[in-house]
Amino acid sequence: MKRINLLPRSWLDQRERGRARHTAVVLVCAALPLLLVLGGLWFRQSRQLQNDIRFQTQRIADLTGQVARMEGVVKAKTVLQRQLAERRTLVLPLATTRTMALLVACMPQRLALTQLIIEAPLPTVSDGADAHKSSAAKAASAPFGLLPPTALKMHGYAADDLTVANFVNQVAQQPLFQDLKLGMSKQVRLKDSSLQEFYLTMTVPMNRQFAMGAWHD
Repeated sequence: MKRINLLPRSWLDQRERGRARHTAVVLVCAALPLLLVLGGLWFRQSRQLQNDIRFQTQRIADLTGQVARMEGVVKAKTVLQRQLAERRTLVLPLATTRTMALLVACMPQRLALTQLIIEAPLPTVSDGADAHKSSAAKAASAPFGLLPPTALKMHGYAADDLTVANFVNQVAQQPLFQDLKLGMSKQVRLKDSSLQEFYLTMTVPMNRQFAMGAWHD
């Protein structure tokens, strides 16, 4: 039997649209709790990630501070080691009596010293750009220890140029004296006498082992 629908077409279309709206509302209501749950999870994970970032940032800052403190400790240790090595290698003050005795033994008979100046430097320890070097490396790079050598400056007169040359040669043979330089040697007249005036400089290393070995020899 054939059914005949006598309802108007517009009413049917309106009813279909109502059903579609009802379905959409049901789907939205069903999806809203899921969206809320997912949003809560995202918010929780975001806060956790931010907390982790803050924690790691603070940890990096703490480690940086610890590294800086360790660098300061290493630097201070290097300075102390250098000072200790310096004190172990120094012989202060200069053995003036023995040095003078050695000079007198080198002097010919017709030679006299009129002036002797001893310039002894003070120990210095630097902690600048070369602070990372070890004390052993610095000691190896310095031939006679960490302290600069003592300078000796002499002025005197001799009978002739040959006497001055003999004196310089005798001094040069002594291992205690280094960097021997004849600054000036000229003939002068003093009270109707012709003399050879000279000016001599040298250094004495302030190294205990070197100095004691020189005295022993």
